[in-house]
Amino acid sequence: MGSGMLFWSFFSALSGFAWSFPAFLITRVGVGIGEATLAPAATSIISGLFPSEQRAKPTGIYMLGIPLGSLLAFTTVGAIAHHFNSWRAPFLLSFVPGIILAFLIFSLSGSIPGAPKKESLTIKRPFRAIFAVPTFWSIALAGIACSFVTFGTNAFLVPLLQRHFGVNLQQAGMYTGLIVGVTGLIGLTAGGWIADNLQASYRRGRILMAAFSFIASAALIVCALLVSVEHVQLFVALFALGWLLQFPLYVCLYPALHDVIPAELRATSMSMFISASTLIGGSLGPVAVGLLSDHFALKAQLAANSPTMEEVFRAAGLHAALGIIPIALLCASAATFFAAWKFVKDADKLRSAEQIAR
Repeated sequence: MGSGMLFWSFFSALSGFAWSFPAFLITRVGVGIGEATLAPAATSIISGLFPSEQRAKPTGIYMLGIPLGSLLAFTTVGAIAHHFNSWRAPFLLSFVPGIILAFLIFSLSGSIPGAPKKESLTIKRPFRAIFAVPTFWSIALAGIACSFVTFGTNAFLVPLLQRHFGVNLQQAGMYTGLIVGVTGLIGLTAGGWIADNLQASYRRGRILMAAFSFIASAALIVCALLVSVEHVQLFVALFALGWLLQFPLYVCLYPALHDVIPAELRATSMSMFISASTLIGGSLGPVAVGLLSDHFALKAQLAANSPTMEEVFRAAGLHAALGIIPIALLCASAATFFAAWKFVKDADKLRSAEQIAR
């Protein structure tokens, strides 16, 4: 984890020296490679520090880095670039906290929580063993659907607010920050507390919380999309509530993965989960929404018998395209319900194998 932080801090600083777009792209790929080490290692350590029924709260606190980091970036990067009169300055300065945190991690002494013990299971084919767990691949499918929603929405929410609701760029940015940023502070903290309490009283509690949350999220986003253009604040409120109910992905499903995967494969399983979610769901989300937007915009143009593509048609097309977001959330819910069905059997199977290994 510390080496990964050094790696991405180094490439983040190199981004500030980029002399061309290909060079900048290569440095950002380096940042991504370094960052990819963090979540698998961190969540594995959290699982080693806390028992199953207490993992949602610390996982939620750890995942607060996403909304807090985004909020910090949006509020400071522009000021830093303006102060130094250079877009390169934020990249160069980001090197400093990364190096400090990396060496703090290196300074940690003692055994690493969650590391496999001497009597741990010996697994010769780790990838096959992970995919043989139905709970894992069903949660992975839910993660793919959620990433589809996240990336697809993030790419087009600001244009939707501008085109369909007619707000300016500054207002659209403020509303988007409220929807995708502030909700995370609530969803990750309160959601973690609720999830742990449910898990303590019912073994499928966390997973079922996620499944029902995704359904409620889909319903609220549908209601938001039905709001008329005159009521942008109502749209933002409904969409924000729907977005809030997507955070059980982190506080419910992340801990559930580690309940069905052996300790020595926790980091590997998390890296597989994140890779599938990002590469498949994250890649397809913006592409699908963009293609649907163009399709519905053209359909609106033809329906109006207009010879040119006007902004009103683009607005209608994008608004209609986002109807795929609730559908993806329902797919996530279906996969999560399947995970809940298989969870107890998979968790008991792992527990029995670990008892035999002892």
